[in-house]
Amino acid sequence: VGAAYLAAHEYFGFNTWHGLPANGNVIGLHGTKPRIERVTIDVPTNDPHDFIDPQSGVLLSYGLDQSADVTLELLSLSRGAVIDTWNLPGQAAGAQEFLWQQTTNDGLRVAPGDYQWRITATANGHTSRAVTILMRLMY
Repeated sequence: VGAAYLAAHEYFGFNTWHGLPANGNVIGLHGTKPRIERVTIDVPTNDPHDFIDPQSGVLLSYGLDQSADVTLELLSLSRGAVIDTWNLPGQAAGAQEFLWQQTTNDGLRVAPGDYQWRITATANGHTSRAVTILMRLMY
């Protein structure tokens, strides 16, 4: 807080903010959309002679810039349809992993083919932009 003196015993006050205001309210930072970052799939190389071991699973890794409820969708590229959806509530900010055993939530094995993972995160009523990554599944 600074003061500009106008006359003896009279002054005009003004504030210069450096950092957060005393009440902690900052417009534009509270309730921002979550961001999904660093999405990777840990599977064998793209060599057509490498096959995924159905027993070991596929590891989908991603990062969150804030805690959020995450939705993972597996889409078939050939059919253009969602194969299955996984809802993961309360994921913490930072690195996350999802181990997929090449089955649907009903336990049915997913057929070999080309697939797309679509990931979204929701926090404080705001939904992230969808992030996608492609995967070729061969047994």
